[in-house]
Amino acid sequence: MSVTYTDSAIVDALFDIFNKPKYSDVIESLLPNSIFTLNIMNDNIYEFFTMKKEEFKQLVKQAVIRIKEQQFADSSSIDYEFRNLKISLVSDDTIKMHKLNAKEHERAVVSFDCEIVAVEREKTYIKKAQGYCPLCYATQEITCDYERDINDIICSNIKCKRHKLTISKTGLVTDNIQYVYLQELLSDSKNSTPVMMRGVAIDELSGTLYVGQKKRITGMYKSVINLSKGNVNDIIIEIFSTQDLEKKNDSCLSDDDLKMLKEEAKKDEFMDKLVGSFAPLIIGYKDIKFSILLMLAGGYSKVKRGDINVLLVGDPSLAKSELLKECSKISNKSMYTSGRGASAAGLTIGLVKMDNGSQVAQAGVLPLCNEGHACIDEFDKMSPNDRSAMHEGMEQQTVSIAKAGFRMTLPAKTSILAAANPKYGKYDTSMSLIDNIDIPVPLVSRFDLIWLIRDKVDVQEDSIKAEHVLDTFTGDDMSSKIFLTRDQFSSYLSFIRDSKPTISEEAKKKLAEIYQRMRSLSANNESLAVGIRQLEALARLSTAHAKLLFKDIVDEQDVQAVEELLKRMYESLGVSMDKGFSQATLVLGKKETKEQTANRVWKECENENKSVKYQLFVKKLVDTGMFDESSAKSLFSQWEMKCMIKLNGDGTYRKI
Repeated sequence: MSVTYTDSAIVDALFDIFNKPKYSDVIESLLPNSIFTLNIMNDNIYEFFTMKKEEFKQLVKQAVIRIKEQQFADSSSIDYEFRNLKISLVSDDTIKMHKLNAKEHERAVVSFDCEIVAVEREKTYIKKAQGYCPLCYATQEITCDYERDINDIICSNIKCKRHKLTISKTGLVTDNIQYVYLQELLSDSKNSTPVMMRGVAIDELSGTLYVGQKKRITGMYKSVINLSKGNVNDIIIEIFSTQDLEKKNDSCLSDDDLKMLKEEAKKDEFMDKLVGSFAPLIIGYKDIKFSILLMLAGGYSKVKRGDINVLLVGDPSLAKSELLKECSKISNKSMYTSGRGASAAGLTIGLVKMDNGSQVAQAGVLPLCNEGHACIDEFDKMSPNDRSAMHEGMEQQTVSIAKAGFRMTLPAKTSILAAANPKYGKYDTSMSLIDNIDIPVPLVSRFDLIWLIRDKVDVQEDSIKAEHVLDTFTGDDMSSKIFLTRDQFSSYLSFIRDSKPTISEEAKKKLAEIYQRMRSLSANNESLAVGIRQLEALARLSTAHAKLLFKDIVDEQDVQAVEELLKRMYESLGVSMDKGFSQATLVLGKKETKEQTANRVWKECENENKSVKYQLFVKKLVDTGMFDESSAKSLFSQWEMKCMIKLNGDGTYRKI
């Protein structure tokens, strides 16, 4: 039997509901000509919807007016002032930012999900003040209106002929105001082009919004009228309330699904099934896909970097970009960008000049993907200055800016999956990895895994690839052939990413053993040796492997799996961990660079006074076969111009 409510009972019930902070904060910020949007599905408001829509709107309006009267206890004209207040009833309380428009939402209360990308400095506005006339010295109270504007500040004395009042500096009642820039979530955007709008946070909300936060904003969509600049107006969102968006985890896995996955994880073929579910349209690359899964799972450490970075290097047309895009689609918090079009400011923090002329610090890809993943294609095409900005983000996991009075540091706990092509089009095995991709050693050393993908001619393998590629053109549904769909994969990874397995004593001993073996194998090499960073990478990868198997403890099995993966990775680079390993071979290659050769020859030519004869240096440099006489003399001249060497009194040279 349905319950029948009287009008007064409905108004009383709505008044009690509207006294809750999530409603009262919005209602207290309403303007007389605003549109109050009410979601009737919240707080069981639909139970009172037992009449015609317009009649129910009038009762909602009465309840709102009572809240406003409670706010302005000393005012008796609230009912008249808010006579034009409109009520909008909806069943869904959020809207995509790109669907906001002036025709439907002008001065309406809207709610949407967004990301804070830039924040201006806090300012103040006058709420109440005392004004005095400099002619007759009469005082008058000045208050701002609902738009925070102060309009009539003229003397009411006729003799003063509407002279402008002067605001007294004492007794001011002010509050804070701050402008922020809101960007639509990439997952909600249309055609991957997120909308950005300017918002204003007032009073207690000012100073509570920070760059990189994801928020559900409730506020008023309105035009900023300024006829002095013409009849084209800016749009602003007056923020009434904010709500933190929890880590997105649209899990489509039920308890039964999780139970099934945990049972499957105990089987030997579980990892093969996971790898087969990742990028099923791309054939092969089992080890590389496995590495990306480890990156998506992430390591764990209370004090050290837990995020895993992976670099893919190889010839063009080998699906590196597709692997990056698939990774960005599976990860719940990720961005895909190209190194050719990415600057240091776009990746870290940049100063951006807004339409109003102000400069604000705007977060780039790494801080916006905090606790997520950044996929950077064409990594080798980035300029050296732009790449240098990534050193801090990849190891310290923060990005900083200190210029033009702006000082800011943002967290950037972001895993990076990067892809690079050889600078000469095809990988040259006679050159080192660094010479092939032209990326500095300090940056390369920050990647936990580096895979070299070469386009080798293999009749059997090429035939299998061709058949697979042609099958994809038929548009066959592959969902029945894979273990997990993309949505299920995303939910699974979100679930395991939050786990925090600990490393067992046996695993620690195994990790230390592998590290010592790597150190001893590279001890006789004068170039870059294996360091602590490689040991940390081993620990991160082992922890990620345990996560994939729902383990709470990292055991020897996890370490063994990572060791086998590392062996195959080094084999792709032409290095054997069993026969002899040196990270210098991996990074610098077996062949010396010209700069290294020149420095080595210089040391060979030095006498007891650390001085070198010009002719002897040029001759020995030519004898190496890497220089002719002209290029050797040119190098010597460059060193002299850069003040790297200095002429002695006896005609010899020494390094400075």
